[in-house]
Amino acid sequence: WVAETGDYNPDYSLISKQSGGTVSTASNHGLTFTDISYLNDDGDEILFASQSTSTEGSFTDDINTNVLDSRWERDWYVDINDINDDGGIATMAFDFDVLGLGTPTGKYALLYRENTSSQYVLTHVNPDIVGNTVSFKGNIGSISDGYYTIGNLTTVSSSVLYVNENAGGSTDGTSWSSAFNDLEEALAITGSNVEIWVAKGTYTPSDIDREASFRIVGTEMNNLSLLGGFVGNELSKDDRNPNLNNTILSGDLFYNDNDNIVPEESTRSDNSLHVLYTAGVVGLLIDGFTISGGNANIASGFSDNGGGIINFATMDIKNCTFERNTASDQGGGIWMNTGSSDVVNVTLTNNYAFEDGGGMYSGGNPRIFNCWFENNTAQNGGGLYLSAAGSFGIVTNSFFVWNTATNLGGGILATFNSSTQILNNTIYSNSASIEGGGIYVSGNSDSPIKNNIIWDNSATTGADVHSLGTSDIDYNLISTGAIGMNGNSNDPMFTDVNNGDFSLVSGSGAINKGDNNSIAQDRPDLDGDANTTEDTPFDFSGNTRVQGGVVDMGALEFDGAATIVDAGNALDFEGIDDYVEIPDGNSLDIIGELTLETWVKFDAPVTEETELITKWNPDATPEDRSYALIVNASSEIFFAISSNGLAD
Repeated sequence: WVAETGDYNPDYSLISKQSGGTVSTASNHGLTFTDISYLNDDGDEILFASQSTSTEGSFTDDINTNVLDSRWERDWYVDINDINDDGGIATMAFDFDVLGLGTPTGKYALLYRENTSSQYVLTHVNPDIVGNTVSFKGNIGSISDGYYTIGNLTTVSSSVLYVNENAGGSTDGTSWSSAFNDLEEALAITGSNVEIWVAKGTYTPSDIDREASFRIVGTEMNNLSLLGGFVGNELSKDDRNPNLNNTILSGDLFYNDNDNIVPEESTRSDNSLHVLYTAGVVGLLIDGFTISGGNANIASGFSDNGGGIINFATMDIKNCTFERNTASDQGGGIWMNTGSSDVVNVTLTNNYAFEDGGGMYSGGNPRIFNCWFENNTAQNGGGLYLSAAGSFGIVTNSFFVWNTATNLGGGILATFNSSTQILNNTIYSNSASIEGGGIYVSGNSDSPIKNNIIWDNSATTGADVHSLGTSDIDYNLISTGAIGMNGNSNDPMFTDVNNGDFSLVSGSGAINKGDNNSIAQDRPDLDGDANTTEDTPFDFSGNTRVQGGVVDMGALEFDGAATIVDAGNALDFEGIDDYVEIPDGNSLDIIGELTLETWVKFDAPVTEETELITKWNPDATPEDRSYALIVNASSEIFFAISSNGLAD
């Protein structure tokens, strides 16, 4: 074996599998290769040798990239022989002590070039650093013959970094045309007060290493905004659309998961423990992603919590979906236990935790606004588990539907002195095998529970609500019977629950039955007016929260929209007096502009004035005017409105 030039030491090293035995680890002047699962076939080997003319421990800046400060002057030529091209995993470990560099303190990347005249490119970032050793783990299928060394990553000065899995160019992250292909590359060099724009596609934190996560750690990453939902050509973040441009952060490293969403499922055994890992950061925003496929199933430290994200930071999560994440302990989708974090417009569906919080486990002071928890499963708190959550925590304008607890609290469980406010939520058809199908409150918690619809849940004890604590449970609509003051058990009259439409229809027992003094404060500032102590201005769907003077129960406010109550002869369609009558409501009032539209076919000349669409109220006031769209005897359509509020 001969390297490309004479500058490489003929004293090479190798790991190999031969008929006479296997050499699974070898070192060469500061670089150690260790086999994990590569040496499977006789003839599999990796040979490597260092550059003999380089200076031990020295650095050089002969690199042409915006993301590196420098590289080691010493590099190694690597030659790979994979007999059956079946790949496998090996590690490359660089020993700083051997090279006289002391303890590694920076950010590092593995660099590669094909030949001595080509430029180095990044191949792997986010190494494991233990003592004086920096290690990169990779699939042999992603390692090519050529020259390798280690580089020092710079800290970016750009205010925006770009990521697009389909980008080409120089891949330095400074524009869409030169976007990074991998999110971990952008995270490796980002500093504080940076936005990372990520185009639609699927991104994994590693190609093989399930202990790797998208890591956002340390004060140098304060005030980072991680934004998804881009096509990959936008000039403004306001132009992105996460609903159309699905940007997936996936822990399914080998794209082989089946539909059995539990931690012990064999197809999930190679998934990332945590898709996202955040710690020691303030001002972090994650917005516009689908996070899926995490499987936190190692009983060591916190490695069995937070399949989707495990959070030790002060952060906000907005406009995201967490789906198909699992944990063998707590927080299948989300696990957070510190600070005050806003979780807004987030969907958590089909997540699983063996112990607590199938959808989400939270301590601290979570502010959960306008979220959707569906089909999540755990022993306790199938949808949401609130542990030691403080009085500044809020759960409001959210849906908890079809979640399951095999023990306590199908929809929500509040325990360990939790006093989080649970206000204006719709909690429907959740189940618990033992107690609290909708909500379970332990004896040491006093979470106020008000203005909620808690309907058609099931459990052996306390089908809708089981409370052992001192919570104020007032102004709720509960199917199994009113609890506390001013509650009721009248039909909420959802529009179509089978198709997920929980809007209220006229006559609902939830309309104007809530308590205006128990509307959550607008802590996430939903309307952007910088007033976070005002009442929450909107409901789950963005409609004005209070209509008709008194807040409704549940996550949705009845907006007075037209509801058919008398179809008249309209369904007969015989051409005589066909009409549909709807009740009066705020949505029919003229405020600003009004559009009325009708399609008319005349089979014969019109001989008398005929009303096509009309709001007719002989007792109207000027604030509730009468108006009409009319066809006259000349077959002309015109609009009429009373000038004094009367139908004249």
